[in-house]
Amino acid sequence: GSSVFVTLVHHLMWRRTVLYVHAASGALLYQEVFEEDCGAVTSLPGENGELLLVGCENKVWKYSPTKAFGKIKSTATKKKAPK
Repeated sequence: GSSVFVTLVHHLMWRRTVLYVHAASGALLYQEVFEEDCGAVTSLPGENGELLLVGCENKVWKYSPTKAFGKIKSTATKKKAPK
């Protein structure tokens, strides 16, 4: 499979986080701006390749690879904040 390089850039002043996904060649495959603080990223094996998980304030975004141009799709799973 192809490998990717993932970066989260946190902007304190604007309370925004930017997710960058680059191909091994350095080409930008995906970019997304989160309107919240996100501080964790990891990958897990999935049925169609590796899943990318991005942890934000009270939710986890799950990204899965697609075959078209190496793009990824996302879904959010909200986690209840502890009381």
